[in-house]
Amino acid sequence: MSRTIEFGTALAALGLASQAALADEVMRRGLGDAGEAQARQTAVADLLQRIRRINAGLYPALRPGDNPSAFSGSFDKGNPDDLAPLSDADYPLQVVDDGLGRDLFATRDIWERALHPVGGGELWRARWSYQRRANSSDPSNDSVQRFVFWYGPDRSPLSATEVGSEAPVIASGSRAFSQIIGSNLAIEGALEPPPGAAYFRIGIRAYGLEQRTTVTDLGAVEITDALQVLLDLIPPDSAPALAAALAEEERRATAAEASLGRYADTIDAKADALRTEVTEATDAVGFANLAERFGFLTAAATALDDRADHLEGIPALGVGAVTLGAPPVEAAYLTDANVVGGVRAGGVRYGRQPDGRYLAGLSHRPALGVGALVLGAPAADEIRLDGRSIVMSGRAGGRAQVRTAAGRYDGEASRRPALGIGALGGDLVTAARLDAGGRPVAYATAGRGAIAVTYVATPAGLIRQEVGAGGAITGLSGGNTIQSGSTLLIPAVTLALPFRSFTTRGGSVTRSVPAAVAVADELVQCRDGETEFLAYQFLGAAPVTGVRQDNGQAVTEGTHFTVNRQMGYVVFAAGFSSSYVPVKFAYQGYPQRAGFVSCGYNGVPVLTEGQAVGRTCSMYEPTLPAGHTGIARTFQYVDASGAAQTEMSWIYLYDGLVKRDEAAVTRATILRNRGLLSRARRKAMIDPARFRLVGTGDSRTQVGGAQTVHPTNTADPTNQNFYANVNRDTIGFFETYSADAKSKIPRYTFNNGANANDNVKVGWNWVLLDYLARVYGVTNAYASQGDLATGGYLNFGINGTTFAADAFADGRLNGTNPARLSAQTASRPHLAVIAYGANQSDFAQAPGQIETLVNAFEGVGCDCLFLLTGRPNSLWKSDGVTLFRDTCDAVRRTVNRYGHEVAYADTQRVFDPETMSAAGLSEFEIGEASTRNHDGVKEFRLFGGLLIEALAP
Repeated sequence: MSRTIEFGTALAALGLASQAALADEVMRRGLGDAGEAQARQTAVADLLQRIRRINAGLYPALRPGDNPSAFSGSFDKGNPDDLAPLSDADYPLQVVDDGLGRDLFATRDIWERALHPVGGGELWRARWSYQRRANSSDPSNDSVQRFVFWYGPDRSPLSATEVGSEAPVIASGSRAFSQIIGSNLAIEGALEPPPGAAYFRIGIRAYGLEQRTTVTDLGAVEITDALQVLLDLIPPDSAPALAAALAEEERRATAAEASLGRYADTIDAKADALRTEVTEATDAVGFANLAERFGFLTAAATALDDRADHLEGIPALGVGAVTLGAPPVEAAYLTDANVVGGVRAGGVRYGRQPDGRYLAGLSHRPALGVGALVLGAPAADEIRLDGRSIVMSGRAGGRAQVRTAAGRYDGEASRRPALGIGALGGDLVTAARLDAGGRPVAYATAGRGAIAVTYVATPAGLIRQEVGAGGAITGLSGGNTIQSGSTLLIPAVTLALPFRSFTTRGGSVTRSVPAAVAVADELVQCRDGETEFLAYQFLGAAPVTGVRQDNGQAVTEGTHFTVNRQMGYVVFAAGFSSSYVPVKFAYQGYPQRAGFVSCGYNGVPVLTEGQAVGRTCSMYEPTLPAGHTGIARTFQYVDASGAAQTEMSWIYLYDGLVKRDEAAVTRATILRNRGLLSRARRKAMIDPARFRLVGTGDSRTQVGGAQTVHPTNTADPTNQNFYANVNRDTIGFFETYSADAKSKIPRYTFNNGANANDNVKVGWNWVLLDYLARVYGVTNAYASQGDLATGGYLNFGINGTTFAADAFADGRLNGTNPARLSAQTASRPHLAVIAYGANQSDFAQAPGQIETLVNAFEGVGCDCLFLLTGRPNSLWKSDGVTLFRDTCDAVRRTVNRYGHEVAYADTQRVFDPETMSAAGLSEFEIGEASTRNHDGVKEFRLFGGLLIEALAP
């Protein structure tokens, strides 16, 4: 029944012909008995409300421009009646090519009000359609995101899934996307509901103030029966024709197979002839035959490989013998590159050394257990665990098994429950009990018996801890952990000291808990939609208030601006001011401080605290007491409720940036990189004065001023100082830093005299260049792009760019744009540090683009070193960890599978939540310069350290 008919039927039920008649009836009957009139007015009001709800379309609707009442700006309520419909003021009506739409700007959302059932096996096709009407000034951050939000059987909100995102421009035109939602194995790529989900609705979000994105289509249509309907459309009499076509294809395939067989016979005959030549022919150089000469050369090559064989990747051994005559392998530990890092054979552990050999008794990491991936399945041929020791994939009985998001294993379209047999806590696991998410909650090992497992919450997710008798911590992973209160429990740990190891006593230390600071009259320049940072990162629960200094108007939290109390910033709503105006704020702030837990030779843990500051305590770290060895780095803060919290980075697990129990495998990768970059090192040694380093990438290479449009960021090959007079390597990049923190960063003046005393040498390429200057004597300054006789650094970073070959509307060129590449290769660099990926959303074209980059630089005699991407702050981007891991994996796989190997610095080894104790940073400090994805000083030093590893002598 249409809404118009239903409306007319409702009026007819009252005996009325029109809305005018309805109004007359209300007036007439209102003249009667007052009580009766009141009751009738209430009934009429209820009827009108019902009519409005029907007209609001609280059922599937697809056009926000045609039916705004069916959409809302929020999604936090499951009941459609509890969500306010779109307002014309906040979501203006626009006419575009696709019809009527609603404008999105200033980081707003549009969501369906309707809920769609999905718990009973329903299948839906969701659709998003929009187009950019006004471009963003910050396309690297101002993306358009598509979401699905899930609700439980009682309509309570569960979780959101980001379906996709992009940063369109006006030239992109109309953008349309669809997604199949529901559980159906026959539909490839269908988005499955998470456990417990019974309903969903879809939404869209656009970031940025200047941009305007008009949404024309948003909704989901049920297609549960669509597959069967399509199958029913196939006429029964078409089957014979289809069978005949298949038979013809089979005949052609058989003929091709026969031809390949004849070709193989020919190759075999040629191989026999060559074999005869090798064994019988006489060599003119003096060897009896080619075989003897080949044997001599092989022996010489083997002698040379004593120094170089560890530079090459060694393939996995698989299940078999480690050495001739050794017993069969009972278990094998595989690295991410499928290199066997350690094995157990005949009850003896063997550890892989940097030279590729296996020595007994030297393995720090246990072997992975060869066991069953699924109940009743054959023994596993291979198992791979992730950082939390969850079995992610493997092979059993020759069939691949891959773990799904639901914690089950798929093998040839089958679903089976997980049974994780692997290595945990230092010994072979003989049994394990996993929770619904695939995490072990208890396990038994061959060496230590039964172990319970607990998980400590950190801002980036859960970190595994093993718990022994009395609840004492017995083992720590490489990730950070959280402790509440002023007393910090420190487990007994084994420290690696020169020539010996040392076990501490364990115990507790007491941290100071600072009182809240009442801040008054803090002056901040503010405007619509901009993120404005306060002096304190952590704010108390008291409301933040402010007064405009241009007109004296009071501004209040929730009405004029929103507040992030974990990151310490405010964002003003649209309509405040399109230009910057001064505002004085008053609020409650909590100081933060960095510290170190260490011990001397008595083994007793001691806490040394740094200076308490409002932000960026990494710039105020304390010095360890003389003779002490570090156990943990602490990030101490107070949350909005006033509770003391401490994030612990267990630095004792690492030797610099190398995890001690993974040192052999990690150093083998480092030596691999050094071998691939031997030519660049030789050039730095032989001619340091002319050694030229190029940095190419996005804003993190550029290190430009914050939130600034750079119209001159174009790579003009005719401009011999393309990087001059552009915001590169400037102090303005560190927008969260106080004046005092910035004063700790040395300042310079380069960029052809622009921005006097405003430049910094902080980026990872400057860290690398400083090392090369100290070790090899290269020039630690900007090089002249056109004067090839000068050495130094050439910064070609351009904010917001990717590996792609196109250009932005404002002239910025992406990484493989021919003009940008030409400008860089014309500079004749000796080493190019390539650092894209932070803005990458699709890696389908990345392999070819990476090949283009490598060919271009190596074509002019330049070596390439890829720096895998950095990680966005997970408190800013909820799926930042997943995006970081996916990007690192994609680039790592590409450079490893490239025609010849390319060197890369693995940022995941330091910044992944599972290993970030190596960084000695809190999750709150990731992306410290912007609380988003722009790195702080300490992060740049860590990135630079990864680059230095590859260039060390």
